[in-house]
Parts: sequence; structure tokens; C-alpha cells
Amino acid sequence: MCNRFKNKLIMERDEFEKLTEQAVLELPIHIREKMNNVEILVEDEPSQEQLRKSKISSRHLLLGLYEGVPQNVWGRGFGNMLPDKITIFQKAIESCTNSKEELVRLIKDTVWHEIGHHFGFNEREIRLLEKKRNDRFIKVKAYPSAGKNEIIKKSENNFEVWIKAKPIQGQANRAIISILSDYFNVPIENIKLINGFKQRNKVFEIKK
Repeated sequence: MCNRFKNKLIMERDEFEKLTEQAVLELPIHIREKMNNVEILVEDEPSQEQLRKSKISSRHLLLGLYEGVPQNVWGRGFGNMLPDKITIFQKAIESCTNSKEELVRLIKDTVWHEIGHHFGFNEREIRLLEKKRNDRFIKVKAYPSAGKNEIIKKSENNFEVWIKAKPIQGQANRAIISILSDYFNVPIENIKLINGFKQRNKVFEIKK
């Protein structure tokens, strides 16, 4: 459900699809790794059959729809099953937004919601998860021994960080965490390096 705008944002399909793909890529790694046999599509509007399945009467109110056999259903892994399908409905999302920032956020929220159904969560459980979804996962490309401490935002969850510290005995990782703590205004203990301990490309979890 959303507030519909008269001056809604209208976007080219190619750009909308790229934003949907990016929303999937920005899911936490442990979620993406567990997604199995699921296809994510973009359509203008739901069909009558999809509206019937969703139990929503208006095509303007359905932002996304999951169709398939959830991962927690017995027998799913026995083979000979069609892929699960998640459809994101472009016109409905556009009608709920009047800026690109709002549209990007709503695409992310819709993708998250429908993937929750893929894992077997019902509506009530997903709503509870959404309320707790404050943690953020970011990718960092690190430049140790750089002679300066600096952070540059490349996109929503992608950063480049230069640090004076050397990549010895975790010094560079600790320096990056300190910089991220200042940048996001969260305590150091709320930031955890979860991937890329000894690599230039790293993934951090930031708890709000």
C-alpha cells in the first residue's frame, strides 16, 4: 500500500530493470547465497491471474508478487520444478513515488519483501523482519599505506577508503572501521568486517 502521486516519476524500462538488479545485488551476501532457482522480472502491471493470487483488487496497489514453492516447503528440492518467479510491477511503484530516491528505496523494499516469501516467510513475519531491518551491508575497496585517511562514496552501498595504516596484523581493517564509525556516526563495536579480511575488496556490516 502506498500514497499515489499525481506527479509520479516515470522511468525508462532499462533503467528500472537496472535498479531492480542493483537492489538484488545489495541484499546481504548470506541472503543472496541462499537464493535458489528464483527468477526476478519487471512488468508494467499484474495480470488478472496475478491479482487473483495476491487477493488485491487494484493493479495500482500491487508492487510485487512472489509465485512459486517456498524454500521451507517439503519436497521443493526433489527436482523437475519450475523456477520461482518474483515480479516487480513498474507502474505501481512509479505511481507511489515522485523522486528517483523514493523510487530506488521502494524497489529495494519490494524486492526484500518478495524474497522473504521465497524463503517461506508469511506476511506477518515479513512485516516483523522489515521493522528490524536496520542493519546495513556495505562494500569497501581499501587502499592501505595511502598516506591519508579518506572515504569516498561511489554509490549507495559502495565506498572507497584510503588509510594511512599498513595491511599488517589487522591494522588497516581497524583503521577502516574507525573511519566508517565516524562517517556513519555509529559506535565502533557496531561495525563488523564479514568478508575480505586480507583482500582489498571488503564487506562490512553496520548495525544501527
